[in-house]
Order: sequence, then C-alpha cells, then structure tokens
Amino acid sequence: MRDYLLMGATVVGLVLFLVGLVWIFGWLDAKEKAEELARDMKTFRDNVTDADLEEIARSVSKPIRNLRSLTVSQHVFYGTATTQSGLNNWHFKLDFDCRGHLSTQCKVERENKDSKIPAVVESRIREQIELYNAGRRPERPKAQAKQASPAGAAAFGGGAKSRAAFCPYCGQKALDGGAVYCAACGKKLPMV
Repeated sequence: MRDYLLMGATVVGLVLFLVGLVWIFGWLDAKEKAEELARDMKTFRDNVTDADLEEIARSVSKPIRNLRSLTVSQHVFYGTATTQSGLNNWHFKLDFDCRGHLSTQCKVERENKDSKIPAVVESRIREQIELYNAGRRPERPKAQAKQASPAGAAAFGGGAKSRAAFCPYCGQKALDGGAVYCAACGKKLPMV
C-alpha cells in the first residue's frame, strides 16, 4: 500500500512539474509575441526606397575605419569589419525589417561582441532613416562636388587624383608620391 502511495505522489509531482514547464514556456512565448507586437507598432513610413537605403549604407560606412563593407537588402544591413590587428574579418547584421516594413527597432547579430562598430553603424543608420522619414534628404557631398566650377577644380590640381601622402591605417609617411602600397604595413594607399 505504501508503495502505491509513494508511486502516486511521484506521478502527481511529475505531472505538476510538466504543467509548470508548459506554463513557463507559454509565458515565454507570450512575452515574445508581446515584444513583437510592440515592435510592429513602431515602424517608419514606407517612403524610404531601396536606393535610399543603399545611399545610407554608403554614407554611413565611409568614416568608420575598420568597417570594410556595408550592404543592404530588404531593410537588413550586412556589415564586414576587420579586427584591430587587421588580420581577420568578422560580420554583423542589423535587421530593421518588421513584416516587410522599415522598423524603428533593430535586431543586431554579430560575431564580435566587444566591438562598438555595430552600435555606431546602427545609430547612424537610424539618424539617416529618421531624416528620410521626416521628409528631408541628407546632403549628398558627391552632388555638390559635381557642381563645382572647372576653375575651382583647376586651382586644386585640375581634379587629378594621387595617392595619399600618409597611410590611413598605420600613419607611416609614404616613401614617394607614386607609392601604391604602404612600406610599413603593406596596405594599399587610397587615392585622394
């Protein structure tokens, strides 16, 4: 008789444990759905085109030193950055998509948890999107440069490009004006 009571108590305990697990997982699922619903409520207007997002990716990626590339596809930005040593690349993804709409919230996936590059890129993208959303387009320096007068271009060497005098990666002075690669670190010198 005692064995039956012990076995019955064990079965009741196991059933209560399973009910508790189901309740916890149901609560987690409900929490996830509530977060998604809150995210759905905060979307940008759909006035930002794919071409605008590509322009945002280009303008945001230029001033960030270790950011090698930033591309966009359907409200998701994909970035490649290098480590401080420059020997390895790592990737990150900034997802501004919410059911086909551009969202104010961003899901971030990244391989390098210590780097601040994804957070900086995300905030700059958000600023640019907010400009578009407010009906203002950010200034595009390329368009201004094309409007410069030929006389102004001639004053700065006729618009001809040359290699940088200093390496932007290590700071070493280039050996001569025609050097293509840095003698210290071996990286390609940019055109200026």
